[in-house]
Amino acid sequence: MPEHISNRFSHRYQELCYSIWYTNTRPSMPVLLAKLEPDEFGRIPEISTLVSWRSTYAWDTRADTADIEVSKQTDRQLVNIRMKMMKRHAEIAQDVAERAYQHLKDVGFDSSTSAVNALFKSIDEEKKSRGMEVALSQVFSLNDDDLQKTMNRLLNRASGLGDGDDVIEGKEVDDATSAEETTE
Repeated sequence: MPEHISNRFSHRYQELCYSIWYTNTRPSMPVLLAKLEPDEFGRIPEISTLVSWRSTYAWDTRADTADIEVSKQTDRQLVNIRMKMMKRHAEIAQDVAERAYQHLKDVGFDSSTSAVNALFKSIDEEKKSRGMEVALSQVFSLNDDDLQKTMNRLLNRASGLGDGDDVIEGKEVDDATSAEETTE
């Protein structure tokens, strides 16, 4: 089909073709063609027309941009899930610490060394969980530029090129405990 005829397909139909192509993970044009329904006039574009639209309307660039956004949204969801998990771990650890402490008060040190161990382990777990929750929250709140700068600083530091402490919004993040200490 000559190029000037391909323009006779509506913009809406061209966008529908793009959507089908993108949501089917960018198949080849013959595979896409097999998935297309006719337009409002009963026509289906030829493969050469689809190839032309892919180039003319920058389908690959649009899809790359959309993939980046999907990746960002997925990362945000994963961070939120991880933050909820860390918060839950901290709550459980706090509950265990309170119960162990109460047992120590009620029964005393001599009767249960496991209560002492539970107390110290739960305190450590609560510190780690709360610290990780704070650190993840701080990293998640960074804009793209600040996140890139922080990543570069961490990479330079890891490779021995950097010097000094890593800072997120003025807070040191050498480990989970220091992130927690900055919030206290």
